[in-house]
Amino acid sequence: MAELVAGAFLSSFLNVLIDRMASRCFLDFISGKKNDNELLMRKLKLKLLTANKLVDDAEEKQMTSPTVRRWLDDLKDAIYCVGELLDEINTEALRRQLEGDDEHSPAASSSTSWITSVFKSSSPSDEFHNSLEPKISNILRVLDLILNEKDILGLKEGVQHRPQDTTRQTTSRVDESGVFGRKKDTETILKALRSDDTTGAKIGVLPIVGMGGIGKSTLAQRVYKDVKDDFDVKAWVCVGEKFGILQIAQTIYGRITDQTCGITDLDLLSERLEKVLIGKKFLFVLDDVWSEDYEPWQNLMTHFNSCGVRGSKIIVTTRQRRVASITGTLSTHDLQGISEDDSWLLFAKHAFTEDSVITAHPDLEVIGRKIVKKCQGLPLAIKSLGGLLHAVLNPKEWEKILKSDLWELPNDKVLPALWLSYKYLPPHLKRCFAYCAIFPKGYRFQSSKLISWWMAEDFLQPHGKEALEDVGSDYFDILVSRSFFQHSKDYYGKSYFTMHDLINNLAKFVSGEFCLRLEDDHLTVDRNICRVRHVSSMNFCNQRTQNLGALYEAKHLHGFLRLHSVHFIGLGNKPIDLLLVLPYLRVLKLEDRGIVELPSSIGDLKQLRHLDVSWTSITELPDKVCNLYNLQTLLLEACQRLIQLPSELGRLINLRHLNIRGTKIKQMPAGMCNFKNLQTLSDFVVDKQTGQRIGELKELQHLRQDLRISGVGNIDHEGNALEADIMSNKEYLDKLVLTWRIGDDDASNHDPENDREVLNNLQPHTNLKQLEIRSYGGLEFPGWLADPSFSKLSHIVLIDCKHCRLLPPLGQLRFLKDLCIRGINNVVEIDSEFYGNDSLAPFSSLEKLCLGEMWNCQKLLYYDGSRGNTTILFPNLCELELSRCPKLTEILPLEKLPRLERVKLRHLESFSGSLAHVESECPKFLSLVHLGIEDCPNFVCFPDGGMDAPKLEELRISQCKKLRSLPDQMHTLLPSLQKLEVLDCPEVESYYDGSRGNTTILFPNLRKLELSRCPKLTEIVPLEKPPRLEWVTLCELESFNGSLAHVGSECPKFLSLVHLKIEDCPNFVCFPDGGMDAPKLEELRISQCKKLRSLPEQMHSLLPSLRILKVFDCPEVESYYDGSRGNTTILFPNLCELELKRCPKLTEIVPLEKLPRLERVKLRHLESFSGSLAHVEFECPKFLSLVHLKIKNCPNFVCFPDGGMDAPKLEELLISQCEKLRSLPKQMHTLLPSLQKLKVFSCPEVEPFPQGVLLSNLQDLSFECCRKLAANRSLWGLTRLNSLRMLEIFFTEEGGEEMGCSFPDEGLLPTALTHLAIRKHPNLITIQGKVLRHLTSLQYLTIQGCPEVQCFLEEAPKSLKGLIVCDCPNIRCLPGEWLPTSLSLLYIWGCPLLKERFRRETGEDWPKIAHIPDVFGL
Repeated sequence: MAELVAGAFLSSFLNVLIDRMASRCFLDFISGKKNDNELLMRKLKLKLLTANKLVDDAEEKQMTSPTVRRWLDDLKDAIYCVGELLDEINTEALRRQLEGDDEHSPAASSSTSWITSVFKSSSPSDEFHNSLEPKISNILRVLDLILNEKDILGLKEGVQHRPQDTTRQTTSRVDESGVFGRKKDTETILKALRSDDTTGAKIGVLPIVGMGGIGKSTLAQRVYKDVKDDFDVKAWVCVGEKFGILQIAQTIYGRITDQTCGITDLDLLSERLEKVLIGKKFLFVLDDVWSEDYEPWQNLMTHFNSCGVRGSKIIVTTRQRRVASITGTLSTHDLQGISEDDSWLLFAKHAFTEDSVITAHPDLEVIGRKIVKKCQGLPLAIKSLGGLLHAVLNPKEWEKILKSDLWELPNDKVLPALWLSYKYLPPHLKRCFAYCAIFPKGYRFQSSKLISWWMAEDFLQPHGKEALEDVGSDYFDILVSRSFFQHSKDYYGKSYFTMHDLINNLAKFVSGEFCLRLEDDHLTVDRNICRVRHVSSMNFCNQRTQNLGALYEAKHLHGFLRLHSVHFIGLGNKPIDLLLVLPYLRVLKLEDRGIVELPSSIGDLKQLRHLDVSWTSITELPDKVCNLYNLQTLLLEACQRLIQLPSELGRLINLRHLNIRGTKIKQMPAGMCNFKNLQTLSDFVVDKQTGQRIGELKELQHLRQDLRISGVGNIDHEGNALEADIMSNKEYLDKLVLTWRIGDDDASNHDPENDREVLNNLQPHTNLKQLEIRSYGGLEFPGWLADPSFSKLSHIVLIDCKHCRLLPPLGQLRFLKDLCIRGINNVVEIDSEFYGNDSLAPFSSLEKLCLGEMWNCQKLLYYDGSRGNTTILFPNLCELELSRCPKLTEILPLEKLPRLERVKLRHLESFSGSLAHVESECPKFLSLVHLGIEDCPNFVCFPDGGMDAPKLEELRISQCKKLRSLPDQMHTLLPSLQKLEVLDCPEVESYYDGSRGNTTILFPNLRKLELSRCPKLTEIVPLEKPPRLEWVTLCELESFNGSLAHVGSECPKFLSLVHLKIEDCPNFVCFPDGGMDAPKLEELRISQCKKLRSLPEQMHSLLPSLRILKVFDCPEVESYYDGSRGNTTILFPNLCELELKRCPKLTEIVPLEKLPRLERVKLRHLESFSGSLAHVEFECPKFLSLVHLKIKNCPNFVCFPDGGMDAPKLEELLISQCEKLRSLPKQMHTLLPSLQKLKVFSCPEVEPFPQGVLLSNLQDLSFECCRKLAANRSLWGLTRLNSLRMLEIFFTEEGGEEMGCSFPDEGLLPTALTHLAIRKHPNLITIQGKVLRHLTSLQYLTIQGCPEVQCFLEEAPKSLKGLIVCDCPNIRCLPGEWLPTSLSLLYIWGCPLLKERFRRETGEDWPKIAHIPDVFGL
C-alpha cells in the first residue's frame, strides 16, 4: 500500500544522521578512547531519536502555532550542526587516506572505512580528535534546551497526523457564471467523453491533472453538467486522500438509487451495482484522488468493467501525474492556469459588487490587475483575493494586499490547499522541495543542475549501487508529476522548468529562515542570517557587493548560487574573497565575467562538493583546488581564457561531473583514469604531446550523456595507449563527438591511414544513440560505422571529412532517424553503396536527411538510378534539406517520398531539374507541409499542371532568378496553404491565374502573404478573396500598379486582416474606393510609395481595431484625416502608436485627444505641418493615455495647445529641430506629473528650464546649451530636480564660448546624478574633478567631442563605475586617480594619444587599467 504521509521534513534528515552514527565503523571509532566522546555520541544519538519522535506532531502544529514553528527552526538549526560535525569527521578521514597521513589506511575506498582508519590510528594528543569533544558537548546543550520545551508546547511523541482536508467536500453543482477561461478545456473533455472508441478500453478513464487550486473540480463539474443527455447514469464521488472501494461503491449506488446506501458487504454491494448498471452507459467523476496504489484501482475497475457498456467514462481529478498514469486509458488533460484577461474577469466578479464600480474607480482596476498578475492564473488564489477585497473601495487597502505575501492575509484558502500537496510528500522530497526556495520567482532551471545541487547537499539517498544522479532524477520526476515543477521549452526547444509563484511562496514558507534570496527588489539583508544555509543572488543592477558583506554572519552557509538573468551585471572578484571564509560551503556557483582569478584559498573549503565558475574570465585554476577531496562537480563551461587544468586534478577521486566545454584547454592532465565515478565529461582534449593519454578514457566506464574527444588527429594508432576497446565499454554514453582538430589546428599533415585506424579503434558501445565525426582525414570510414548491431543509433553527423571518397553504407542502420552530412568534398556521386547493397529496405526509419557543402557532388541517385522506379525509398523520411551543393543537377523525385513533410533546397546553383518525376503531370505530394526553395538560380518551373499538395501550409521561394511563375492552380491544388512568401524572383510576373471578377473564395486558409523584390509583378490576388488572410507584406514591387481588391468592389471587406505593410511600391497609387472594411486590422505601415495620394478613406470608422499606424516617405500624401476637427466623436478608439515621417505635403493630423488609447507619437520631417496636436478650440486638451511624444524636424510647428497638455501618463518628451516652436507646453509641472525624460535640441526659441517649473519626477534630461543658456546657467535650477539621475548636455559653438574652458561650475549640478554626459564643448580644457566629487552617486561619466580637453584634474568620484572618452584628440593621459578600483568599464575612442599609452599589454599606462574588467576601443 502506497503511504501518503511518510513523515515530517526533518525525519529524513534525522534518519540519515542516525544511520551514520549507528554504522559499524563509527562505533569502532568512539569505543575504547581515553575521553568522553563515546558517551557523548551515545547521548547525541538518543537526543536525535527523541527529536525524531516529535517532529511529525510539530510539523502539523506549526501551521497554527508560530511558537511551534520557531521551535522547529531551532531544532532544524541544531540538526544541521550535527550534520556539519559528521561531515568534518568524514572529510578528515578522506584527507588522511589520500595524503598518506594514516599509515594503516585500508585499500577500500568507502568513506566509512576511512572513518574507522582515522580513529583507530588516532592518539589522545590528536588535535582533530580532541577538538570533537567541545563541539559535541555544545550541540548536546542546545538540544537539551530545545527538547525540554516539548511539554510547554504540548508536543507528543509518535503522533503522526493524517492531513485531512475536512473543509473541502465537493459536489457536482457548479455556478457557471463564476467560471472563466475554460471554454477550450471544456470542449476538449466533452469531445473525449462523447467519443465511442471501439478499439480502446471498454471503460474510458480520463484524468485531469493540475496543481492545487487550478480548477480541476470546477472543470469536472462543468462538463458533468453539460453531458446530462449523453449518459444513462451519472455519479459524483469526492474521494480525498483515502481511496476506499467500499466508500466509492456506496456513494455511486446511493446516487443511482436516490437513497442512502448502508450495505457494508463489498461483494453484495457489487452484485447490486451490477444489477442497476447492466446495459447502461455511465459517467462517474472521482474527484480529488491521491492514492498511487495500483491494486485498489484495478479492483475497482474490475467491478465497473463487469457491468458498464462500451462508451462509459470515468473522470479522475488529481494533482499527481502518477495517479493519472495508473488510472488513465484516455489522454491525460493537463490543466493550466487561466489567461490574464480571464483572471481579471474572475477577480472582478468577486471584488466588485457591480460593473459600474470599476468605471467609477479606475485606480482600483490598475491595482487589481497587478494583484491578479501575482496569482499567475490560479483561480483559487484569484477568488480568495477578490473575496478579501469585496466592496472595499480604499486604494490603500488594495495596495496593502498587493504588497503582502499571500500567506500573511486573513482567511487564506490558498496555503491550506497547497500545504496538502506538500504534506503528502515523503520526507526526503520535502527537503528537496524546500531547497527550491532559493529560486527567484519565474526563474528557469534545468533538472540536471538542481539534481547536482541536491547531491552536493546530501539530499539523495541511494539504495544499493544506484547512481546518485538516477536517484535525483527519480526525485525530480516525482515533484514534476505532483505539479510542484512545470515543464516548458524555450524558443530553441531546450527544456527547462519553473515553479508557479504560489508554489515558490510555499517553498519559501517551509524553508523558513534557512534560505535567503538576494534580488533587485530585496538587495538588503534585513534580518539575522546566522542560521541561513542557502543563498542565491540575482541581477544586482543597482548595487554590487556592499550588501553581500552581511554574509560574513552566515558562518554555517552551505551554498551560494549566483543566478544570472537577462540583466546580468558583473560582481567582480569581491564575492569570492567574502565567501572563502565560510568553512561549511558545499555549493559555490559564480557565473560572472568580472571574475578574473580564483584565489588559492579556495582549497580551504574542505566541504565543497559543487564548484561552478562557468562564464568567468579566469585563466587558470589554483593548484589547491586539487585539495577539495569532496568535490563532485566542477563546471568550467565557457571560461574562454582558461588554457589548462591543474596537473594533480586526478586527486579528486570523488569527482562525478567535469565540464570544460568552451574553454581553450589543449590537453588533459595525467591521472584522469582516477575518476572512477565520473558520470559526465564534456570534453577530452589531446595534443601531440599528450596523445597517449587517450588510454585513460578506458577507466571511465560510467560516463553518460555526451562526450566530445577533440584532437583525435594527434593520436598515433601504433601507440600502446590506443586499445581497441577504449570506448566500447561505455554502455551508458548517449552521444559521442570525435573531432580531429583542436580549434584552428592545421589538418593538412594528417596521415589518412592513421586516421582510419584511430577511428576504427574508437568504436563505441552499441548502446550509443548519437554519433558525430568532424574533420576526419581518412579516405574511407571503418566498417563499424554502418554495422547493424548499433540498434539504438538514431543520429549521425559527418562534417568536413574532406578526404573521404565514399560514404559508408548507412542505409543498413535500420533505426537511424536523423542523418546530416556536410563538407565531404570528394564525393561525386551518392549511389547504391550509400543505401547498402544488401539492404532490402534502406533507411527504413530515417526521418531527416540533410546534405550540404558537398561541392563536387553531381548526382543524388535514386536507389537503382531510375527516376521511374516505383520502389518507395525512405518510407519514413519527413524532412529533406539540400544546401550548397553547386554541382548537383537533380534530386530525388519528391512524390516518391510518401511521408515527406518539409523540404529545403538552398544554394543549388546547377539544379535545373524538376521536383517530381519528369513524366508526372500534376504529381501528388500528399504529406508535404513546408516547401522552401532559396537561391537556386537555374530552377525554372514547377511541375506542369501544378502540385497536388493538399497539406502544404508554407511555400517560400526566394532568389530563383529564372523562375517564371509559381505552381499552376495554386488556389485549388494547395487548399491548406497558410503562408506564401515570394522574394527576389525578378522574372515572376504573376502568381494569380483566376479571374479577378470571380466571386469564388481563393486560398481558403491563407494567413500570411509576403511579396518582395519581384520587379515584374504587376498584380496580386484580390486580398478580399482569401477569407483568413491576416498578414500582408508588399515590398519593392516596382511594377505593381493594381489594386488590393477586385476592381469593381467598393469598400471591399478584409474581415481577417490584422497587419498590412506596403513598402517601396512606387507605382501603387491608391487604396480601394470607399475605403477598406477591415474590422480586425491592427497595424498599417505605408512607406516609400511615391505616387500614393491618400490613405484609405473612412479609416476612423472602417478600421476600428487599428493600434499602429506608420506612414513614411510618401511625398504626395497630404492628409490622412477626413473627419471634422470639431467633431466630438472618438476616432481610432484603439490606436496606441502613431508615427508620421518624411511626408512633406502633410499639413495636419488627427486631433490627438480624439484617440483615447494613444500611447506613442512620433512626428518627424513633416515640413508642411503647421497645425495643432489637438482640436484648435480646446484650451487644455486631455491626452490621457499618452506616454511618449517625439517631434523632430517640423520647422513650421509653432506651438503646443494653449493652456498646456493634460497628459498625466506622459513619461518622455523629445523636441528637436523645430525652429519656429516658441515654448514647451505650459503648466508642465502640474499637467505632466509623470514626465521622466525630457530632451530638447535645435529649438532656438525654446527655454528648456521655464522659470518656476519644478519637474519633480524628471530622471533624464538632455538639452542643447546655446549662448543664452550658458550665460544664464545660474538660473538653471538643476539642483532642485530631486529625481534627476541622467544629464546630457550638448554645447553649440557659441554656448561653449560663453561657458569657458572648464566645466562644471560648483553647485551647478544635482548631487544625486548617476550619469553625466558632456558633448561637443569646443573650448573645454579641464574636467573639474573637485566639483564632480560632490556628485556622490555618479557612476558613469561621458566626455565626447571636446577637441581641446587635455586633462582631468584632482580625482574621480569614489562611486564612478564607467568612464567613456570619445573624440578628444588632445587628451594625453588619465591620471591614476581617475582609474580607481571601483571602475568596471573604460571606453576610449578617437583619442590617439590615449590609445597609444593604454595599448593592451604593451602600452606605457596599460598597468593602470589592467584591473578593469571591460575595456573597449583600445
